[in-house]
Amino acid sequence: MRVHDIEDLLRDYDKVFLITESRYIKMLEEDAGDAGKVIVLLPISPTKDMQFDFITIDEIQCEELLKLYHTYEFSDRFQVIMENSCYGGLDNYVKTGILTPKEAEEAALM
Repeated sequence: MRVHDIEDLLRDYDKVFLITESRYIKMLEEDAGDAGKVIVLLPISPTKDMQFDFITIDEIQCEELLKLYHTYEFSDRFQVIMENSCYGGLDNYVKTGILTPKEAEEAALM
């Protein structure tokens, strides 16, 4: 996945999500009604049919996309959903009780 590929996806879709764990797919599906046209990039195989378009990527592409994320972070249209040790991440806010899982879902789709 190259920079111009992401640019094409951002032109064609309202939101582009890079999801690194299958448990986040369910979260996104449960609350994506108002998200518009969504595509999901997955370094994992989906466990079932998804209500979104998706592209399966390999780990190398995933790492490259994580680097590109900082280029597009300002737009809120390319979002990474993953568990990490970043204290400001939505996952950490849920773990510490600052947000409910539902509030984190809604924040990701804003």
